[in-house]
Amino acid sequence: MSLTTSTARRLLYGLCGLIVLYGLFLSGNGVLSDHWDDNLASTIVWVVPALSAMILIIGLAVHPKHPRRGLPLIIAGVIGPAVWFWVLPFYAPFMIAAIALAVSVTPRKQAHLAVT
Repeated sequence: MSLTTSTARRLLYGLCGLIVLYGLFLSGNGVLSDHWDDNLASTIVWVVPALSAMILIIGLAVHPKHPRRGLPLIIAGVIGPAVWFWVLPFYAPFMIAAIALAVSVTPRKQAHLAVT
C-alpha cells in the first residue's frame, strides 16, 4: 500500500492537531492545578506546552506555501511537550510519527550538478 503525498499531509495535519490539543491540555492542566506557583522553573514547565503548540500551529500555517521554512517549526513544536519525562513513553511514538511525516512531505533541495 503506497502512501500518497496528500494522504501523508492529511495524516500530518491530523496528528499535529492532536499534539496541539495535547500541549494545550498539559498547559491548561498546569494552570488549573495546585502546582502553579510563583517559582520561575515551575512556570516555565507549564508554559512550554502552550508555546510549543503555538509554534506548531505557525509551522503548520507556513508549511503549505513554504515547506522548508515550516518544517523546523513543526519539529520544534512537536518536540516541545516531550520535556515532561513522565509522558515520553506515551508521547514518543506520536512525536516520531509526526516528525517522519513532516520530513517525508517536505520537498528537498534539488542538487544541481554542473556538467563540464
